Amino acid sequence: MKLLFFHDPTVKNQTISCSLICSEDVYDIETVEELSKQFQHLLSQLFVKHSSSTKTTSFDLVNQPISKLSFCLQNEPKEIQQTIFHRLPNIKNEGPASYAQSRIWFDERIRFDRDKSQVAINNMPFLYRLHSQHTLSTTQLHHALQLILTKHQSLRTSIIFDNETNKLIQRIIDTNDHTRKLFTFIESTFETDEQLHTIMYDEKYNSQLFHLDQGLVFRCHILYHKQISSNNLLCDKDRIIFNFHHVLFDFPSMKIFLHDLNQAYATNQLPVNHNTDLRYLDYAL
Repeated sequence: MKLLFFHDPTVKNQTISCSLICSEDVYDIETVEELSKQFQHLLSQLFVKHSSSTKTTSFDLVNQPISKLSFCLQNEPKEIQQTIFHRLPNIKNEGPASYAQSRIWFDERIRFDRDKSQVAINNMPFLYRLHSQHTLSTTQLHHALQLILTKHQSLRTSIIFDNETNKLIQRIIDTNDHTRKLFTFIESTFETDEQLHTIMYDEKYNSQLFHLDQGLVFRCHILYHKQISSNNLLCDKDRIIFNFHHVLFDFPSMKIFLHDLNQAYATNQLPVNHNTDLRYLDYAL
């Protein structure tokens, strides 16, 4: 793109003309026309006087900051507001896996035989305990986790190799599909630190805990100290393990997860707007 200005000193009114030159390899005629209109609009703000009621005004380069200028034409702000950060209606809940997802998925299959190997390399368990004298309702926790999975579709996304297209795809599990389990929620007991260590080791290295083709990529393991509570309340001696598969979760995501978990548990709700919350699928296709 090239912008040329021409000034002819012999012309009486000292007119400056300009020419916008664009490559056909990059720009089509509609885009060039739109750019020309926007540039003309910008110049008119600088140099053309406009009548406003009884007085004539123009842009003052001394007293007005350049930020006050606008490239937007009169009807454009409304159009931008209507189109930005909105999901496209034709985008479904299925699309190609991302580069990172493909790398992790193929890496597991190249390094390990899933049918023979007993060691997982992409389990991400996080161990938590309550503060002293605090309690936590497992019933309320389960509901809060359901709210999180409703909002964060990655935690209910399956990774599948399509043999027909020979491509790796991701497919979001519909929360209205009551025939499918969205995540694993289990309870068990421990008495010693050694037993706790054994359970944590299993969460880290057990290759059978997640099923990517079914969208089971998240699990919550409740650990009661010595015996399961009869009133569904955890105390500070109990433990909670949140475990994720790395194909759909990373360490920075944990901050978001804990923030939303706290909100969902405390308020029993978690706002979600599927019309504006963009997914990888919305810009991958």
